[in-house]
Amino acid sequence: MDHAEATRLQAAEKYVLGELPQALREEYEEHFFDCSICALDIKAAAAFADTAREVLREQPQRERFRVKDAAPVSGGWFGWFRPAFAMPAFAALLLIVVYQSFVTIPRIKESSPQAMAQVSNTFSLLRANARGAEGVTVEIRPVEGISLTDIDIPPSPKFDGYVAQLVDASGMALFQARISGNQAKRSVQFAVPAGSIPLPGVYSVVVTGDPGAKGLVIPQNEVLRLSFTVAFLP
Repeated sequence: MDHAEATRLQAAEKYVLGELPQALREEYEEHFFDCSICALDIKAAAAFADTAREVLREQPQRERFRVKDAAPVSGGWFGWFRPAFAMPAFAALLLIVVYQSFVTIPRIKESSPQAMAQVSNTFSLLRANARGAEGVTVEIRPVEGISLTDIDIPPSPKFDGYVAQLVDASGMALFQARISGNQAKRSVQFAVPAGSIPLPGVYSVVVTGDPGAKGLVIPQNEVLRLSFTVAFLP
């Protein structure tokens, strides 16, 4: 799958909603692993979905489902649009649209140029190692994403795929992507979208084996850990 096809299919939204067929889902995961724009789209779609759930969760239950107070339903399908039900639901949806228009979309517009220019923020992890971060220093601005290259995964017949995670010094995973068995046969590139690195400090790319290629992170299957230092430019 290329970027044009992903855009045509609205793959980011369908991926977050779980509406992509398994075959397309796997193709899209292979694509957005190397596409910073699609990775950013997924992050935005996930944020929107979380916001929608939160807004609807906060909408009082009695207002959203006040069916008993509604007039008897008539007129077929359009009977659903009774004021007792429709007005609270539409108010919640309007709030979602306002949030999307004034918060989420402007944030994407601000970040997208950084993501599209991410090739200039490419750093090799060839000199990185598991013992410390002295080998590689990544200098970026706080709003920028990065693309980490020269990640060589030790081959293993036990694993059908792998999961790469960006982990901070405390061990918290900040971003992850799946790697297919075919991708792992060569040096891979790990595209980290803008906003995923909150602070300067030591970070690691941790790769774990994924039997069955189900996207599961199994700590005991760790096959590679590459550490590096992030420094923020003014």
